[in-house]
Amino acid sequence: VEAILAEEVRLGLRPKEEIKRRPLQASEWKQRIKALRLERAKALDTKDREALRITRGKIKRIKRILPKLKEAS
Repeated sequence: VEAILAEEVRLGLRPKEEIKRRPLQASEWKQRIKALRLERAKALDTKDREALRITRGKIKRIKRILPKLKEAS
């Protein structure tokens, strides 16, 4: 039965069930940014380019979410 449902989802006949999570507030996103900035600083100090790239990407994604939260509220 699950295989049939998975096939229907893959074909777009049935909507994919999403995980229900409570929405994060803007203040919680900002706290995450502060933590990521510390992580970014550590990566700069240790000259870890890969960690630096990943951390910058995470910060950028969060910053793109923040204006959308303000519009929705």
